[in-house]
Amino acid sequence: MCIRDSDVTLDDVFVNGNTVDITARGDVLVTGVIADAVGDISIAAGGNVAITEAIAGADLSLSSATGEVVSSGPIAGDNVTVAAETSIMLGGNTTATGIVTLVSNDTITTDEAITAAEVSVLAQGDIKLNVPLDGEPADGDAIAETSGAVKVTSTGGNITTSGITTTGSVSLISTEGTINQVKDCLLYTSPSPPR
Repeated sequence: MCIRDSDVTLDDVFVNGNTVDITARGDVLVTGVIADAVGDISIAAGGNVAITEAIAGADLSLSSATGEVVSSGPIAGDNVTVAAETSIMLGGNTTATGIVTLVSNDTITTDEAITAAEVSVLAQGDIKLNVPLDGEPADGDAIAETSGAVKVTSTGGNITTSGITTTGSVSLISTEGTINQVKDCLLYTSPSPPR
């Protein structure tokens, strides 16, 4: 399924084995579920990308050339890539069997956990992992059960995170701000997490 238009609004899209490719010069609004168990899903907007329900595909790519990417529901794929000129706000769980990559020229906020084999987060502004929009850190891990590297880098803001559990390495870098970890949360890099 391929859609190319100025602004795009979609409801539910269920396909099996086909690529879902949505490209808009303006905004993309998805008000329903997009699901493809074996096909790739790509949503690229010149403006904003807003997704209110779950989205799941093989490789999943969400990008905004001049605006923000906001997803209220869970997103999942073999590999998940989200890129935005301004902010990224992910309200549901983000799950990948491979790599989750989040890149923003402004801020990145996740309300729920990221679960993947490897996680890479890069922003020029603040990064808040598992910190709901009300600012109060949530319970549980921000990044859970990764087997590869976790790399979180802010080149101009602060990093705030709850726990991180991985059997790989963890790198949290803030070149101009602070790194804040939520009270009573662990950064854990061992073959098995504590009980």
